[in-house]
Parts: sequence; C-alpha cells; structure tokens
Amino acid sequence: MPVVEFGGKSRSYKRWYTRFVGVGADAVEKLVEIAMTRGDWWRAEIEKWQQPTVDDGSLPQWYRSALFNESYYLVDGSAVWFDYDSSWKEQETEIDPLTEEQLRNFGRFGYMESWEYLMFNTYDVHFYASWCLLKNWPQLELSMQLEFCDQLNREDSRRETSLKDGKRMEIKTISRIPHDMGNPNKEPSREEIKLAERMASVLKDFEAPQLEVDEDVVVKNPMRGLHCESMFPEVHGDLCLEEQSRFGRPVAVNEECLLELVQQDPRRCSRELAEELECRGEPWVETNAYVLHDTAEWRDLNLKFVLSCWRDYKMIVKRCCESKAADILQYFYSQSEIIVRNALNDWDHDDDGMIENSGAADQTYDVWKMTGTSAYCGSLWLAALWSITCMAEELGEVKAQQYFEGVMERAKQAFVRKLWNGRYFTFDESPSNRGVIMADQLCGVWFQRMMGEETLISEAQVLSTLDAIYEHNVKMFASGEMGPVNGMLRSDGFDTAGGMFNTCWYRLGLQYQTPEAIYEKRYYRAIGYMRPLAVWAMQHALENSAS
Repeated sequence: MPVVEFGGKSRSYKRWYTRFVGVGADAVEKLVEIAMTRGDWWRAEIEKWQQPTVDDGSLPQWYRSALFNESYYLVDGSAVWFDYDSSWKEQETEIDPLTEEQLRNFGRFGYMESWEYLMFNTYDVHFYASWCLLKNWPQLELSMQLEFCDQLNREDSRRETSLKDGKRMEIKTISRIPHDMGNPNKEPSREEIKLAERMASVLKDFEAPQLEVDEDVVVKNPMRGLHCESMFPEVHGDLCLEEQSRFGRPVAVNEECLLELVQQDPRRCSRELAEELECRGEPWVETNAYVLHDTAEWRDLNLKFVLSCWRDYKMIVKRCCESKAADILQYFYSQSEIIVRNALNDWDHDDDGMIENSGAADQTYDVWKMTGTSAYCGSLWLAALWSITCMAEELGEVKAQQYFEGVMERAKQAFVRKLWNGRYFTFDESPSNRGVIMADQLCGVWFQRMMGEETLISEAQVLSTLDAIYEHNVKMFASGEMGPVNGMLRSDGFDTAGGMFNTCWYRLGLQYQTPEAIYEKRYYRAIGYMRPLAVWAMQHALENSAS
C-alpha cells in the first residue's frame, strides 16, 4: 500500500518509496522491477553488513543470531516511513524549520511499542530500542528526536481520566515530552457514533451557517474532542456516557446539554465540530495516547529525552550534519534546559539537587511505586545533568555550565548518601524497599558509559552493583537461564542476555516475537515488542570496548 490512512481517515500519507515510484497504478510494477534488477546487489550488501559479526568467533553463536534477527521488529512492528508532506504543518503547527528540513530529506518514521500496545514511538521504550536505529539508520533516529523536540512546547489541554486512579489529567502538558506519538488505530465507540449522528442531524435541521461537514463525514469521522472542557465547558455536569479501554480515551459527555448547545449556537458548533473532526484519530496530531497514568509526572521520560539529545548530537549531528550542527544543538539545549529547570523546581523537594519520586508508579515501570530518591530515576537524573552540562559547554554557555555542574555535584552526593548501602544502590528511600535490587538501577550510568565517558559514581560502586544484580537478579531467578537483560560486564552480560534469547527461541517458540516480559512458568506479556532492539546497544558497547 503506497498510501496509508489511520483510524481518523482525515488525511493520507505517502510511503517513503513513493518518491521514487510514485503512487500511480504502475507503482507496484516499478517496485518489482527495482527488486528484480537490484536484488543481487541488495543481497551482497546485506551479507557485507552482517559478515564481520557472523565471522567473529569470539561472539556467542546466539548473539550473532539475535543481533540481526531481533531487528525484525523495525519492519514487523507496524513500522511506517513516510515522505514529508508540507500540508502537515496546517495541523502540526509546532513543526520547527529544522525538523521540517530533516523530514523533507529523510522522512518521518514510526513504529509501535508492541503488537498489543497501539502507540507510535513510545519514547520511554524507544530510549532502549533506539540504538538499532542509531547504529544502522541514524537519520531516522534524528527525525524522531527532532519531532519529540517539537512536542515539548505543545499543549493539549483537553482532559482525560487516568485508568489507574480515576483522576482527571491533561492529555498533553506543556514543557513535558509526550509518552508517544499517538494511537494509529482509534475507532469510534457506538456511543460516539450515535452522538455524532444526532449532532449532525441537529446541525442539518438548523441549516447551520458555514457548515463544513455533512452527516456522512461525521459518521465516518465521529467527533472525539466534544467531551473536553477546553472545547465545550457547558456540557460537563453529570457524565452520561463512559467507555474505557486500556489505551483508548474515555468518553464523558452530557448528551442533553450538548444537543441544547447545538440548538443555541449552531454556527459555533459546526465550526468547532469541523475543526475537531479534521484531526481526530491521527497520530502525530493527537499525541500521548497512553492513559494509565499522567505521564507529565513521570520522572524518567523527560530525562531520557535530555540524554538522547546529547547522544544524537555527538553521534549523528556532529558527524553527518556539520552545516546545521550548531543550530540543532541550540534547539536540543533550549528544550533540555526547560526540562531540567522544571524538574528541579517541581521534583527536588528537599533542595539537595536530586529529584524525588512521588510515591506512585511515576516512571516507565508503571506498576512499581517509587518513593523519595530512587536508584533508577536518580541515576537518570545524574546523567541528564551531565548531558545538559556538556551541551552548555559545547555552546559556550559558561554561566549555565557552571550552574549545572554545581547542581550535579550536589545531586551526586545526595544520591550516594541516600541510597548506597555498601554493595549496591537501594531501590528507593522507602524502608519497605530496602532489600529490593533493581536490575535497571544504573540506567543513567550505563548511558554515560555508552557515550564513552567516565561515570559520575565510582568504578568500584559500579562493579559492586553489577555483581549484585548478576548474583540476585539473574542467577537466583530460574537458575539463571531466563534473563533479564541488564548484565553489563562482558562475560556476565552475554550470560544474562543469552538466557533471554535461548528461552524465547529454543524453549517458548517465540522466534520473531520476543515479548515485553516472560514469567518463570507458563506466561509471557506483550509479544512483538520494541525493547529487544536494545541488543544493538550491546553491539555498540562491544565496538567501544574494542576501540
């Protein structure tokens, strides 16, 4: 399908290859012709790409398989690669000129978190999976990073209901990175269709001036924004219609009040309805489809963005985009500075330079509550402070650099003082979690090392922590044969990741569908998942150690 439509059906997208073969009736014929004439060359190039790894006898055989075979998800994960369309800016007014140039040259890329989690470019998970794109298709990674950069100052003040605690929350809070770029498969509920039909009927009866939609259009593209306080505050009172699904949006409309409003002001309603229908159900237009928690309060999501800004500048922009490197870095820095200063203001409750968690599941591990300073978010915070300091230094922002260096030093002292127990960093400050050893507790430290930099905590603490993780989180679970994927020493790391590979490929029959998680017995969760692409981070680490 050279042309793609999503659930909203309000616009179409041309796949990247259409710039070479067009969208006409002969497009498929042209594609086949290219494949037939260039197939041998493609095969040779693929073998040349894979051969150094395949022939490396120092690497475990399972790893040589996993590195390339786990890359299936970039195609099989509902991936889309679109040619840029200038009309996008009519609805996506936040697109920056730098982003627009990048999209014109390399296109827009998206892939879903999982076959079961229908959200494009889930950022907290892409943080791990992004190494596959960085190592092989770096310009697509840069396109994605710039698009998230654009999203920071975008606001969607409509309200949603958290499926976790029932609280009302903004769909997209300003100065926060969205969790994802939207759900490509939103379909209207029966209640929405019924309400849309009745609204269209009322509007038609009133022959509303400047009516831009007819009944058929409304039924095909039912309004979804009409339940939002920001649009029609008059209709909110008792909630008459409610529908919830894990990744859908709840409907909450007082139908009688809404229809009364249509009768009172049909001109306004026809205009508002048309504007809402124009972008309902469109990813990149309607972002942040995740509604389990308010991700504006997630501690890790925005910090991962800051880290990725510095990484992508050093590893992509500085190497491949020299003419616009300074402009992109300035853009990355300005957005990252907003995030870091807001985090200090909102999340550092005791003014020690270190952020605290809220006592809720306020990070990617969205059923794990964290209280006070946590090892996972704390290490990411240290790495984010280091990243913003590096960006400031690169730009010659001396005062900012000195300020962030001071905060970083205070934060490091607080992190060690609060959490180091002589063997590893404890899960968080809650007394009930003192014995918990989290496998991902050194996430920020890992990221620094992947950048080839010295860590902010001592080498002895890093090695001791990794040893504890390997002993308790790997070897004491299922005889050390099932993972998880957080061993970072070369020997232990292969042992750990190999357990996950062997379990999925040789025991559970989950080839080309590695799940989000597996249980010791009988169960797994979310097959076909984005995060296993993190195997390419192992490859980067191996290449770094070799050099």
